[in-house]
Amino acid sequence: MGRFRTRLLFGLIAYCGGFITAIYALAPATEKNETNAVRSKVVRRFGGDAGPACSDSGQNAALWKDRIQNVVSIAEEQARRAVVLINAQLARMRQDSGQ
Repeated sequence: MGRFRTRLLFGLIAYCGGFITAIYALAPATEKNETNAVRSKVVRRFGGDAGPACSDSGQNAALWKDRIQNVVSIAEEQARRAVVLINAQLARMRQDSGQ
């Protein structure tokens, strides 16, 4: 019974952590955001750019959208090729077995 409780507790913690992370990531950013102060401290401390979070979010969104669409189109193309290969293999197997 103890293992079940441990697994349930861990599952709830992981699920809630993921849910909270998703809410944080999807929350709209305001002009006066507390994270801007943290990012400016990072820039001052380490110099240079603090990463993609400091650049224009609209440009990052467009860039990631293009990349994701590219991956999806490649996956669709590969899925079509797989269907053609599987159908060809099934047809060959049916011919060999005499069906």
